[in-house]
Amino acid sequence: MKVHTLDLQFQGVSRSIAVFVLEGSSGLALVECGPASTLPHLKLVLADHGWKMKD
Repeated sequence: MKVHTLDLQFQGVSRSIAVFVLEGSSGLALVECGPASTLPHLKLVLADHGWKMKD
């Protein structure tokens, strides 16, 4: 299993809130995803890694 840490740029501030992405053989798991207001940025950073929410 690989663990990735992705910055969510909460309120435009770097390194304030991150999501942990656990990448395993059966897909991805998101841990500590932050508040709902970070969802648009979460989708962007996942896409930057070639992932989608459904992954």
